[in-house]
Amino acid sequence: MIARLDGVLIERDPPNVIVDCGGVGYDVTCSSFTLAGLPSDGERVTLRVYTHTTRDAQVTLFGF
Repeated sequence: MIARLDGVLIERDPPNVIVDCGGVGYDVTCSSFTLAGLPSDGERVTLRVYTHTTRDAQVTLFGF
């Protein structure tokens, strides 16, 4: 389970962002409130994460 991400915000495509953590890009879904509070692309970011897994093994990360 992924509970926290600390890395560089590299891309935004609302409602999703991509956070690069040590060379791995995590696709994270965020609320508009969270998106508004994020730093600019290329800046360091830390997100608390809820990892949601469905029955068909699809994994979605929700960032706060």
